[in-house]
Amino acid sequence: MKQKYLESLISFCLGVSWVFAFTLGAYLFMHALPIGIFSAILLFILGVSFGLLFVAFFEGLSLLQDIAAEKKEQTRLLREISAKMSVSKESADEEIPNN
Repeated sequence: MKQKYLESLISFCLGVSWVFAFTLGAYLFMHALPIGIFSAILLFILGVSFGLLFVAFFEGLSLLQDIAAEKKEQTRLLREISAKMSVSKESADEEIPNN
């Protein structure tokens, strides 16, 4: 339950970050348009770049969460394999007669 809540929160923040990036770019573009088109385009790129920092941050959090979940799954599988191998070694030792 805790993992799903965290995943939903990160996904929501990622979506908000995309909206923030384009809204900030559009806002800066509209306010710089009376100054000149070159300035407006430059401020749009600057605003979107600033917003994309938040997108990259939340995307990194999402990636770290996926890595942690994958490592938990691999650990579980390795423990199962290790348990099966130790059981099979014990049974194999019992079957070999001593000479």
